[in-house]
Amino acid sequence: MFRFILPGLLWLITVVGLSLTPGNELQRTDWFVFEFDKVVHTGIYALLVHLWLTGFKRQRVNRLLRDKAYVLVISFAIAIGVAIEFLQGAFISGRVFDIYDIIANVVGVGVGTCGFYFLYRNYY
Repeated sequence: MFRFILPGLLWLITVVGLSLTPGNELQRTDWFVFEFDKVVHTGIYALLVHLWLTGFKRQRVNRLLRDKAYVLVISFAIAIGVAIEFLQGAFISGRVFDIYDIIANVVGVGVGTCGFYFLYRNYY
């Protein structure tokens, strides 16, 4: 089971580590009408959801994880995205709470979920 969730776990550690990096160490870029970091947030959370769904669906040890994968992964990904934003606003220097980051995270969760479903709907 662990080998299937390892990619998702490593990506989660990377996301949390980078998200809690002080803001003065990051370069800020704007991309035309909106900030490019919203696209990055969407992609990061889409990949996170995809990796965790793949891990939960591929493992054969715990049937509950396999059967409830969508509910568990979507709930966890949204909760971790909101928690990280609150931590950034409260404790990380150079970082602020941004509701638009949360929206981009939720969109990424939706993109990752839909992408997984359409790629693997006949397999899992």
